[in-house]
Amino acid sequence: MGIWDFQAIEILDGEDVILAMRALLKAQGEVDGMTIDHQFRGYHIFRHNGKRYLHLGWNSCNALAYKVLKHLGRDRDIISSYSGVGFAAYKDTYNPSAIFSADADKDFKPPITFGQ
Repeated sequence: MGIWDFQAIEILDGEDVILAMRALLKAQGEVDGMTIDHQFRGYHIFRHNGKRYLHLGWNSCNALAYKVLKHLGRDRDIISSYSGVGFAAYKDTYNPSAIFSADADKDFKPPITFGQ
């Protein structure tokens, strides 16, 4: 999942983006015990329906990485082309999503990672 893919996690009110990444790291530990390095990274912040989201990507094991995202979704909203959340139809998952570019806030170049 690269910058051209559409996965995002909610950044909670008052939360710094690094804390959102740490929540993702905690979720990964709970799901797969950190046995796989998914290489999660955050590309930018955007707003949707009054909430802030972090656009995410990963390098490894799509099905397991998505399980981590879903697990994190217990505590915060997620937007995902996998689940169809935020997408009107399945075909929209292959097109640039206006949700991710509208009301964009901050870009991270290079992308933020767990190491930060």
